[in-house]
Amino acid sequence: MTTFFCWGLLAFGLAVLPQTASAEPMMPRDFPLTSVSDRARYGLLIASPDAVPCSAVQFIIRDGAGVIGRTQALQAGEVQVVRIGQGFAAGEHALQIAASGCPVQSVAVRMVRLGKPSPDHGWRAAAMMQVVVAR
Repeated sequence: MTTFFCWGLLAFGLAVLPQTASAEPMMPRDFPLTSVSDRARYGLLIASPDAVPCSAVQFIIRDGAGVIGRTQALQAGEVQVVRIGQGFAAGEHALQIAASGCPVQSVAVRMVRLGKPSPDHGWRAAAMMQVVVAR
């Protein structure tokens, strides 16, 4: 009788206790990094979704060799640039970005080239061209 009671109590406890978040990355997102030189330094601008079912989420960036960067714990809607360094040969490299412990995906990812001697105004010109053409 005592054994039956203990097993019942254990089953009830497991059903009632909140599930802990897994440390394994979830829902990976592929991101192609296009490198211009192995000497260029890169980062990724990563944004957390506006609605996160967890208190915070951490994004992990991997390449074929393993983890190359991770964000701090981000609240809903927060943005962070993760420095992933240099050493990427010229060309395209496949990266994966996954949330750790929270079932979400990053809503925005953008490559950032670090340490440039001049600003990159190319995206502004492209945006202006789209506005002019649309009118």
